[in-house]
Amino acid sequence: MDETSLRVLLERAVADEPPAGPIVASSIAAGLRLRRRRRVRATAAFAAFAAVIVAAGVTVPGLRAGSRPKPASAVSIPPTLWVTAEYPGGPVPGGAVTPISVGTGTAGQPIVTGESDSIISTPDGRTVYIASDRSGWVRAISNVAGTAGRAMSVKPGPVAMAITPDGKTLYVASAGNHHGPGWVTPISVATGKAEAPIAVATAPSSLAITPNGKILYVLSTTTGTVTPISVATGRAEPPIRVYGVSTEPPGWMAVTPDGKTLYVSNFARDEVTPILVATGKAEPPIKAAGPGPGPMVITPNGKTLYVLDIGGPARTVTPITVATNTARSPITVGSAPSVLAITPDGKTVYVADVEGTVTPISVATDMAGPPVMVAQNPDEIVITPDSKRAYVLSDSGPQDGTVTPIVTATNTAGTAVTIPGAAYGRMTLAP
Repeated sequence: MDETSLRVLLERAVADEPPAGPIVASSIAAGLRLRRRRRVRATAAFAAFAAVIVAAGVTVPGLRAGSRPKPASAVSIPPTLWVTAEYPGGPVPGGAVTPISVGTGTAGQPIVTGESDSIISTPDGRTVYIASDRSGWVRAISNVAGTAGRAMSVKPGPVAMAITPDGKTLYVASAGNHHGPGWVTPISVATGKAEAPIAVATAPSSLAITPNGKILYVLSTTTGTVTPISVATGRAEPPIRVYGVSTEPPGWMAVTPDGKTLYVSNFARDEVTPILVATGKAEPPIKAAGPGPGPMVITPNGKTLYVLDIGGPARTVTPITVATNTARSPITVGSAPSVLAITPDGKTVYVADVEGTVTPISVATDMAGPPVMVAQNPDEIVITPDSKRAYVLSDSGPQDGTVTPIVTATNTAGTAVTIPGAAYGRMTLAP
């Protein structure tokens, strides 16, 4: 082969391929379309096959829907009641927390936690916290896993808890030995880490947070003061004096839904004191709130404050118009009422009496309806967010507690659930 022929062959070898003619181009396009159709048919067939597998309940590794674990934030939380219990000398040492399914009304296995005195749930219902006044600790319980975390030590004598509306911070108020300052410990819900305790007035007894989550109020019974704490800075402001030193600890506060007014009931002085949130100033007390005003609830629209009288012989509930801070005619509810709650839809107030009755009060008319029979000595009421069920925890004794569901549409009691050791238990609903 001569040199010229060799150069031609080398140039052809390294040169680009010539453009395909129309017949070749059409053949390639048809081949690509055919391959795409086959891929679509294969995908559809696979999807149909997977659907049949899931519907039939057959487990195929790598194919079954939901085979990958969901992240914790994606796991739905079924509505659950949590009830604390103690077992002195019983089968479970110390104490436990028992879950009750709202959907089925059945109690689950108790979770051993030790003796506890208070309980609260985060707004999303994923975590329940319990506190032991006697042992000085707080424990978190996972509503997803159904397990209790380690005990976190706080200042001695934790008596009250509150959680910010965004669910990020738990506050624990500790009374100590009722001498010297009281303390409020912030705890991060995400990390479980406690921050530096905040000093407040002696013997705090209850907590309340404004709906916007900016101010935490601490009521101290011995000094008769309310201490505002900035949630953003953790700094305590000068305490607000509400009344003089009282031998009867009040312990009840309520904030209006618009966050403008904080109400404090004073059992000893037979009055309710409104405090303006914007200025921190106490307004003139409301005198016609009944003898021995105690627990309070506010309608979701913020128009009416209901105050339960726990000291007078008549035992009434007094409605107060929030706009004018004037009391309306009292409503008779029973011989010895102990606690009240309002449905989230704002239609009904329920008042429990130690005789074993729960009286519904129509918010629209301020009229009491026929009482609903429950176990004796009810001391706590919680209501589902959809307002369809009210649950009443009673000290049915001698050591057991009883949870009675009430259908709010008909005001009829359902099947009660007995919780061993819950005679002095507390209850919360998550979420």
